[in-house]
Parts: sequence; C-alpha cells; structure tokens
Amino acid sequence: MNDSKPLEMDVLIAGGGVAGLWLLNRLRQQNINAWLIENKQLGGIQTPASQGIIHGGTKYALTGKLSESAKAIGRMPELWQACLEGRGELDLSKVEVFAQHQYLWSTGRLDSNLAQFFASKLMQSRMLAVKKEQFPELFKNPAFKGKLYQLNEAVINPLSLIKVLIEPVKQYCFYGDILEIKQTDLNLTLQLKSGLTLQSQQLILTAGAGNAELLKQLNLTQPKQQLRPLQMVILKGNLPPLYAHCLGASTTPKVTITSAQNIWYLGGQIAEAGVDLTPQQQIAKAKSLLKSIIPWVNTESCEWDTLFIDRAEPEIASGLKPADAFVKKEGRVITAWPTKLALTPRLSEQILNLISIPKAPAQEIKDLPSVPLCLAPWQ
Repeated sequence: MNDSKPLEMDVLIAGGGVAGLWLLNRLRQQNINAWLIENKQLGGIQTPASQGIIHGGTKYALTGKLSESAKAIGRMPELWQACLEGRGELDLSKVEVFAQHQYLWSTGRLDSNLAQFFASKLMQSRMLAVKKEQFPELFKNPAFKGKLYQLNEAVINPLSLIKVLIEPVKQYCFYGDILEIKQTDLNLTLQLKSGLTLQSQQLILTAGAGNAELLKQLNLTQPKQQLRPLQMVILKGNLPPLYAHCLGASTTPKVTITSAQNIWYLGGQIAEAGVDLTPQQQIAKAKSLLKSIIPWVNTESCEWDTLFIDRAEPEIASGLKPADAFVKKEGRVITAWPTKLALTPRLSEQILNLISIPKAPAQEIKDLPSVPLCLAPWQ
C-alpha cells in the first residue's frame, strides 16, 4: 500500500461504538463507499457499559404524562424487536436476548398518586401488573410485600450486539488515530498519526466523548458536548437473574439491576448519585440499598467493584439528559450522539436523511490495521 497516495472514500465514520457500527451497516446496505475509523476498540466505551435495555419510554412516563423522552423513544422496542427477529432494517437475529421483558417493583406501598397512575389507561397499555402466583422466583419470597409490574421491553447482551454488528462490515473498519483534519469545499482530508492520508466527502462523528476533540480539530465550536458521569456497581456471586427497576415512594427508580451470568450490574439513581463517592463508599451504599430492598438475597460472599462511565451527549441548558438522539450537520461534517442505546436506529435514520452522496466506483483499500474488540466491564 502506497502511504503517499490518499485513500479515498465517500463517507468516513469516526467512532466504533454501536452508533457508528449501526450506521456503517445501513450505509453499506445502500452501496455507499463508507468506512469506519476507531482509535481504541470496536464497540467503544459507553456501549459495552450499557445495561442493554431497549427502553420504550415507560420509565420516563412515570411522572404521570408522556415526557419528550418517552415520546421520542416510544417506537424503539417495536423496531428493535423486528431486527431481533430478523425482519427489520438490520438482521439482529443472532444477538443474545437476556430477557424479553423487565420488571418494575415497589418496595412497599405506593403513594396514592402513583398507584392511580399505574391503574390508568396509559400504563395499562404499557405495563402488566403481575399476579402473585406468576411472580419470578426472586420475588416469591414471603418477605416481598410490594407490587410487581412487567414491562414488555427487551434486555439484550450489548457485547453480543456489537459482535453481530461487526460481522457484515468488519472489512470496512480499521484502526487509526487522527492527527489533523482539513475541510474544504471539495472534501475533507485527514492525516493519521501512522502517516496515512484519507480523503472523504463526508465525515460523521459518532465517537461519544471523543467527538469534542474531533470538533476542536475541525475548529467547530458547535455543537458543544456535556458529560454526565455514573459510578455503576458490579457484584459477582451466586445471584439469580434479574432485569428490573426498583421504585421507592417517588417515580424515580432507586436502582436498575441487570444480569449477565452470575453478575449483577447496578445502574439508575444509585449510579448517578454516587459519582462523588470513593469506590469503597459506593459499594457500601449499594450493599445497604440491596439489603433494604431485597433483604432475602444473600450478597455477603459476592465480589464487588465499581465502574466510572462518562455519558457523552450534546450540551443542553439544564445539564440533564437530552430528550432525543442528536444530529447536527455543519458543511461536510455530521456530529451525532444517540443519548440512549435504544435510540440508535433513530439516530441512523436521521443521519441517512442528511447524506447525499453520488454513487461512484469505490477505491479498493486493503491491509488497513484492524481494531481490537471491546470487553465487558466486568472483564
């Protein structure tokens, strides 16, 4: 391969998490000469650390009305289910599905407003109150005195999703660290630290937290990025499978628990509120919480750890979670953040609507350096 001659492509995606991989599959389906560059690991950082929940907005509707987040994400479970059954825009039939539904449970008596809301027509169409005789094993313990609801929103294995997304497009993914980017009226030229030069008609930034540095290299001041940190808790031991959100007296789940083999992964309010704690303090807080909400589950012999994650998103005035996936085009550059795993297909569709690439013969590119695959957080 001649390093002095630029490698030409129509679309270059920078960032190999689920957003970049999903988009690369969609572009290649349309015979667009698209490639993906990643400077760390395929699968990214945020994707493997996600809990794999295909949200349908139910959690965001617990305030008593459909929020903007709930409206944006409402169609996603149906779209994902079609893909998981092999009849959607991508064939995800080989993705491991941990559970076809999740649970939402209360630790005691719900306040009257929330109880009334759960009985409303809106929630009856989204949630199913589980009868005691149909409780999963973990909640059959006599010590459980709360209410249990079933959410028909699947939970998938994020690592399995990454592997399935990589398989059809792995020959179009390569390792590279971008040193310099120049944008002209004709194209974008990217100089890599390895000495390679790339030329592309369109650059799409799906690099999560890495988008900020790429925007800086492009001398673009917008869109701005915000980071919302989490300190998640991981425990390993003889634990039953669980995919559930625990409610207290309010509508905000105290904790979201998902399982993988004999591991529990704790997110939700405890992960958001624990960012300023030391790992030891966060673990102590998690132990206390689990003892209070499911005291019959013995976690004494478990191994414990924590994981810090920065959720990268477009900056909004409130600093809270954006309501929808985000896409912004500036010249030949598109910047994108899905904001939630479940919104990835919506993000790709928004990007595809912004791309207009004339079909042209693709330059054959061989022997580009490969990218290692990401690991699960507990690995």
